Amino acid sequence: MQPKIFFIVTVSTTIISTILQTCDAQGVSQYLLQYIDDDQCTPGNHSVNIIDPSSDQEQKLIAPEFGQYVYFKAMGFWKIFQYTSYDYPFYVYVDGNGEECQYMWQTYNHHWTATRLGDPLQIKREIQIFKDTNFDSTTYKFQRSTSSILPPMNVKSFFFSGNYSWGLFSEKNYKGVSNCFRSNTAGKEWGFTIYPDVNMTVGSILEGC
Repeated sequence: MQPKIFFIVTVSTTIISTILQTCDAQGVSQYLLQYIDDDQCTPGNHSVNIIDPSSDQEQKLIAPEFGQYVYFKAMGFWKIFQYTSYDYPFYVYVDGNGEECQYMWQTYNHHWTATRLGDPLQIKREIQIFKDTNFDSTTYKFQRSTSSILPPMNVKSFFFSGNYSWGLFSEKNYKGVSNCFRSNTAGKEWGFTIYPDVNMTVGSILEGC
């Protein structure tokens, strides 16, 4: 996105607005930049650049050595795995719009990987719900209104992509206790809205609320 904006900086405001709207309509690819001992996340100084949004499999990061500090710039939503030598993982989540330099707390350092979550372009009309907090269970994906979830699910976390809203109802046919969740994308058509710790019964899901 940034190279395109720089390239057209001398063009009229109308053209810039049109191009940005086109990018919004197409979404923005997720990526993850890892920095070692660079708390400013200096451009071009990254150690790892994961820019392939087509894969939702684990991809290699650099495990820090003793005394090193790790930072990330994230575009989208990512799950970071920190493994022991016995392949027992500790994981944390990182999300962002590619601007914030985020410090990553270290627990294990045998090897690290990252997995992209959700739509690779951050624009798909889709909500993913989980029975455990912090998205730590099987994911259930919904891309449209669903009038009946049987049996009703006890939902502990969820996230959705794009500039949409979703209504979660405790009973089927959009009845019972309802909660409306609107996007946190700040007016953009792309991005993620994330709720890592909730507690609600969901018997139906309504697109738009």
